[in-house]
Amino acid sequence: MRLQTASSFVGRSGKPVTFTHEDSLMAWTSRTGIALLVASDAYGWRVVRIVDLRGQEGALDAAWAMMDARRYGASAVFVRDEADADVRQALIADLEAGLSPVLKSMCLRPTAAPVNLAAA
Repeated sequence: MRLQTASSFVGRSGKPVTFTHEDSLMAWTSRTGIALLVASDAYGWRVVRIVDLRGQEGALDAAWAMMDARRYGASAVFVRDEADADVRQALIADLEAGLSPVLKSMCLRPTAAPVNLAAA
């Protein structure tokens, strides 16, 4: 059993956000919060993808994101628990702007009103 360690990542705002280093097994996929899928780099960690975890048991989108991120060298997962979806979205936007992940995040929540194609 590995001891979980905390690490901070800083987004564009300059505010450090604390995450817990988790085993890369799928136990983290059913939590509610944010996952950073990262690769070891010469200067520390390189963020490959940021995933919005919605707390669904057996969430395949997070598992697929990890498999995809492994193609780009991701070998570790950092998770921050956050129940509020609006806070998660704000943190993800800030972290993406500051960390420039290799792959676009998986934020499945719509950001704009749906377009009415019948009116067009």
